[in-house]
Amino acid sequence: MLRPFVALLLAMAIGLQTHLLHSHLTRTVLPPAVETVWLPPAPVMQVLALGYDHVVADVLWLQVIQYYGGKLIAKDQHMPNLWPYFDAITTLDPGFEEAYYFGSYLLADDLGKPDLALTLLDRGRRYFTESAASDAVASSARVSPARVSREAWRYAYQMGFIHFFYRHDKAEASRYFQMAGTVPGAPPICNRLAAALSEEVGERDTARRMWGLVYQTATDTYTRARAERNLARLKGEEDIETLRNALDGFRTQNNRWPTTLDELVQLNWLPSLPVDTNRAAYPYDAQTGAVRAPLIGSH
Repeated sequence: MLRPFVALLLAMAIGLQTHLLHSHLTRTVLPPAVETVWLPPAPVMQVLALGYDHVVADVLWLQVIQYYGGKLIAKDQHMPNLWPYFDAITTLDPGFEEAYYFGSYLLADDLGKPDLALTLLDRGRRYFTESAASDAVASSARVSPARVSREAWRYAYQMGFIHFFYRHDKAEASRYFQMAGTVPGAPPICNRLAAALSEEVGERDTARRMWGLVYQTATDTYTRARAERNLARLKGEEDIETLRNALDGFRTQNNRWPTTLDELVQLNWLPSLPVDTNRAAYPYDAQTGAVRAPLIGSH
């Protein structure tokens, strides 16, 4: 008796879906974008959630995705009030990885607010590194302890990129790449980026330490050779600078260049002569006072 009625309902449902799909594909006016609403501070949201923290975080996350998608379709870059959403989502559910990744890029790139992006990422960094072995993380409904340990390095790493690309601060970028490199499971690129940026900002001691770490931990011959070349080049640059200062002082006092570099030691301008990584003396021209390092491949 009920079969014809059920069949009729099914046909009506299919017809309605077909009509809605046709209307969606053929309309020329886009639907209005979902707008955000004012949110109370994140701690208040946590109280209002009444223990359903993950559920409320999911609802807010879906609203952010709908809102962002609508803005992209409408080509509208005006997106106020998004920080309170990411603040609330990651407060309600600190293990919500996607909120950190997507939120940091949206805040830094689309909204031009890299400082808020860094605040968001630092929250994730602290949660996934400092609390990796705690009961709070182990009991998270989203993140297993194994995944926590695998992914923890990414937060400091992404903070390094935010500092480099959006704040143009190479020194801070290097510091966060170094931080990422200390987290178990971090890839070698973290230390290589930290070393290269340290050189660019003139932090030679840090660069030497980081390239030494790359050399010690390298698992392939190319990376080890690259680190070795950079260590040799850094040593050469520092030695040439030491010799150059001593030579200039010698010439100022004696109105001539030393006949050989040994004179710098004999007259107490240097305690000893530096040598290159092959234990060879640096080439010196007594006529011009020029001293140079051996040619070494670049980094």
